Amino acid sequence: MKKKYQSVVRRVVLLPLSVMTVIVCVTIVSCVMGFINMRQQMIDSNVSSMQISQNQLENLLDQIDHAFIEYWNSNKSYAYLKGYSRSTPKEEYLVYESDTLSWMITLANSYREVQGAFVYYENLGNFLFRGLTNPHVNDYITTRVQSGHGSYNHWELVTIKGAQYLLIIKNYNRFYGGVWIPMETLAETLNLNNAGYRGSVYLVDSTNRSSLPDDETRTLIAKNGASVGRLTARSRLHYNYLAQKSQEDVTLGILIPQTSLVEDIPLLNKGIFLLAFLSVLMVPVVTLWLRRKIAVPVRAIDDAMQLIGEGNTDYRIPMPDKRAFDEFDRLFARFNQTMDELNELEFNLYRTRLKEQQTQLKYISQQIRPHFILNALNIIYTYERDEFPLIKKMVLYLTEYFRYIVNLRVDFVAVEQELRHVENYLNIQKERYLDRFDFFVEWEAAAAQLMLPPLVIQTFVENCIKYGMSGERKTFIYVLASIRQNTLNLMIADTGDGFDPDTLSQIARFAATREHQEGLGVGIENAVERMDILYGQQIQMSARNALSGGAIVELYLPVLE
Repeated sequence: MKKKYQSVVRRVVLLPLSVMTVIVCVTIVSCVMGFINMRQQMIDSNVSSMQISQNQLENLLDQIDHAFIEYWNSNKSYAYLKGYSRSTPKEEYLVYESDTLSWMITLANSYREVQGAFVYYENLGNFLFRGLTNPHVNDYITTRVQSGHGSYNHWELVTIKGAQYLLIIKNYNRFYGGVWIPMETLAETLNLNNAGYRGSVYLVDSTNRSSLPDDETRTLIAKNGASVGRLTARSRLHYNYLAQKSQEDVTLGILIPQTSLVEDIPLLNKGIFLLAFLSVLMVPVVTLWLRRKIAVPVRAIDDAMQLIGEGNTDYRIPMPDKRAFDEFDRLFARFNQTMDELNELEFNLYRTRLKEQQTQLKYISQQIRPHFILNALNIIYTYERDEFPLIKKMVLYLTEYFRYIVNLRVDFVAVEQELRHVENYLNIQKERYLDRFDFFVEWEAAAAQLMLPPLVIQTFVENCIKYGMSGERKTFIYVLASIRQNTLNLMIADTGDGFDPDTLSQIARFAATREHQEGLGVGIENAVERMDILYGQQIQMSARNALSGGAIVELYLPVLE
């Protein structure tokens, strides 16, 4: 009886039951972990969307701050009005007052979110408002400035007659000025009412005043601080997350109710426990089925796979005379058919890999698009009106640059075409850095029509500008293309401080192994990986420091005509 118990119960029931129990426990744990991961992904997605809006908000506020700084530093009206006295001719005052009003109108109209702007000089004693008229806001600002209460030069969230506004009052040398932004307009611009959010996105200032509509949650955040991780409002647990910010005035937060993250958990638990209970009941049945219907077919498949692994690709699984047309019979037939189609499968696999390489190439190519348009536009913006020829020249450079970028539809371009693009890029950067660097771009006549991937050289030239220039010393950048022993040799060099030993070691390791090096940056790695795909791992790269100072990078590419 003991042997019978051991052979039947343990081997047929207890062992499968133990295995099934373990599987059920693992399934339960996996489901719980899967839910936790799904919840975290949902939270991360909401926080990422909120971070994008935070960046947009900071960009808007920075532009407004810069507009005031520009008014103080470059507008003649400010210098005149702050020193105005009653002995000054009224005609001159009216001219500069009109100029200030025009500046305020431009400020209010330049940003869709800004409802209005104001200016107040202590020596003049009167307020100037422009934008959409709002008497309640005007009265609030007038009272604040005249009473001297509250902080200045900081964005703050205020409530006026039941409406919320983002307000800044700037105080500088007897001057008061500012703008106000309705929260409804700001929420629309930043897409804060997006239905995809799992909770409520709100704005909070440095004093923990928030834009949440609910009084209880707004009070909790103001009391406990905006950085609180968990709080209970309306008898419900909430999770509070804040966006990363670069300034201390205002930031966005999201308040996510726990119920929105766990609303499907009860149904999921029921399904899991029901599945576990049925699995235990099915253990004896499954055990018998395994012994009668699975063991022999599995052994047949195992033997077939072993023979195929030994190189006998002509082997086929014998089909039974009396077929039940069950899963295993269909599996045997499919196995034999798959072996017959092995050559076609290998071709399809090759085509799939080729498609993956093309996808990777497209992805890498997208990462090397230019990122300096704002710098170029800022250069044009700083030109004076009498510098119109310089503006025309800069616009011409940008036109040629973007014509080249937009018209790229091929994997290879001529060396001459690529290097002329590099010259144009360096001309643009020289306008930005003025006399801090100069450059020399040259190619051999024999190499002019050879082909190379577009935008590769620009990646290394960008590093020369980024890391080669230091101090007040003028830096020279050299880009040379030549042919050496049936190889296209590209050299990019500068006269800066050169590579530090750690960077040289990282470049050498990457050139030898093509493994990612932490701290090296993705620019060089993406460029080399892109060329590897196009040239089939046939390129070489070296980096060194010149004896006279500066960094040198050389690329050796197969000659393509």
